[in-house]
Amino acid sequence: MLLRATLKQSTHDFDGALSDLDRLIARSPRDGQALLTRATVLTVQGRYAEARADCARVARLAVPLVAVACDAAPASVSGEAASAYRALTVALAGAPVRNSADLAEWAYTLAGEIAQRRGDAAVAEAHFRAALALDPRDPYLLAAYADFLLEQNRAPEIIALLKDYSRNDSLLLRLALAEARLPDAQEAFQAHRAELKNRFDAARRRGDSLHRREEARYALELAGDATAALRLARDNWKVQRESADLRVLAAAAKAADDTPALREAADWAHRNRLEDTTLDALLGTR
Repeated sequence: MLLRATLKQSTHDFDGALSDLDRLIARSPRDGQALLTRATVLTVQGRYAEARADCARVARLAVPLVAVACDAAPASVSGEAASAYRALTVALAGAPVRNSADLAEWAYTLAGEIAQRRGDAAVAEAHFRAALALDPRDPYLLAAYADFLLEQNRAPEIIALLKDYSRNDSLLLRLALAEARLPDAQEAFQAHRAELKNRFDAARRRGDSLHRREEARYALELAGDATAALRLARDNWKVQRESADLRVLAAAAKAADDTPALREAADWAHRNRLEDTTLDALLGTR
């Protein structure tokens, strides 16, 4: 049942995943992996208090770094970014990386994302590079680091980072976003933009909505269609509510001059005490 829930999570069937996880945890309340997975899904849905309650249970069952990273994910986007970051870096310092490279890579990536949202670029970069040293091929990490480099206007580095990963839709998007900024990469950019359009069109025909966030970014940043971007961002927001999803919603709302949608994004950020300097700039709150 855990495998089935994980597969549902990977296809963004979060409600289905939670249904399986609820049954599994009711039957095996000390299943730490099930609790951790449920906390992750709840965090993606923006249900932070419930996620942290599961992480408190994980803390009684898992090694300290797992417990701290579990809690840092929801805590860092619900008003406790500074304390979550401190706890995570302390736990990382005390954990022998050689014993669990996968765990350390996850924690370093999370630390990088928290530092990035807080506006500490140098520290974020150090964490991302530490994670890449442990697994330079992790698609989630590559996408997170590419987004960081985009924020820093370091497009050439993104091309070097992602040039061999164009089969991955999410990474191809970041590659095209970088190429769009470079005059000498326009031929590759045109080809990759067309390829992305074909892939998103094919996914829509299949009824596949897995990459709504990426398609919204494509519509906004590469196709220049703010109306379509906002529609996609709204559809995506109904399913997943991470800070990256909120940034896309806010950017699309701003480009479409949709004041109610922009206010919705601002209200969510305020209500959850979300600390995100990029989002603040979009919302004009910083």
